[in-house]
Amino acid sequence: MSSHIPFDIITRILSILDIKTLLCFRSVSKEWRSLIDSSGFINTHMSLSIKTNTNNTLLILGEGGLNPINFDDLSPGDLLNLQDQPFISIGWQDVRLMGSCNGLVCLSNDDGDVVILNQSTREHKGILSLVRHRFELSVSSAPDEHWVWGSGYGFGYDAVSNDYKVVSIANFLCVFAKVRDWSADVWIMKEYGVKESWSKVFSISRNVLSYDSVRPLGYSRRGREVLLELDEKRLVWYGMETRRVVDVVIQGRKKERLEAILCLNSLVPPDGNDRVVNSQQPTKEHKKNEEEEG
Repeated sequence: MSSHIPFDIITRILSILDIKTLLCFRSVSKEWRSLIDSSGFINTHMSLSIKTNTNNTLLILGEGGLNPINFDDLSPGDLLNLQDQPFISIGWQDVRLMGSCNGLVCLSNDDGDVVILNQSTREHKGILSLVRHRFELSVSSAPDEHWVWGSGYGFGYDAVSNDYKVVSIANFLCVFAKVRDWSADVWIMKEYGVKESWSKVFSISRNVLSYDSVRPLGYSRRGREVLLELDEKRLVWYGMETRRVVDVVIQGRKKERLEAILCLNSLVPPDGNDRVVNSQQPTKEHKKNEEEEG
């Protein structure tokens, strides 16, 4: 690296750049590549992105893949034309979004195949098929019976082992907090495991917005609006103070069912330090070859 610029200054400058630029800068020198690929730099860059609410991508599920949308530049009233957006092919027809954590997206299909993908670097890791568990859980018996049922997996970060894990979920409770038929409340737990830290963020009035199910995806840059996925059919911006609703018009959709998720742009590798940037897509055939080579 340059002897005229202190190392910590270079690190600080690089940590505020976007992922696309950082991937290009990996070719500057071996020292720069080593720095950008280091776990310390990756964590610093990721923490800064989270703190500043930048470097976010909205992933919309399409036929056999994903459409990444620059969420940082997305504002209420913008038109989304998926035909003008890049497309990440997965090689499956029945792709499902399982979750996103620290820039890694977990995808599955009906056969139980699972892939961990970094949509920014296109690195991926195939996981052996998992067994789905069916479950049924009694939540309440009065005044009406309420049941939760389904099947699925969970995806998240284990801070103890510094690893990302996919686990088969045998049972879990999902609570949709609503006040009769008037409104739905969105709560967050500011400190994990501390019940006193639950805090209501905002309410969604049914007089303003009609829905059966709602899923918040992310805040706007100004922090005044939240992007909501409604009934797996539409996306809307909801003004938390004004209660103004603006539909997100999406052109070029090939699927009636809408699935979207917000993903952080990061350099976190899905498989340790093994880099497969711009490699072939994670198809079943490719995963089979990887297993045979291993």
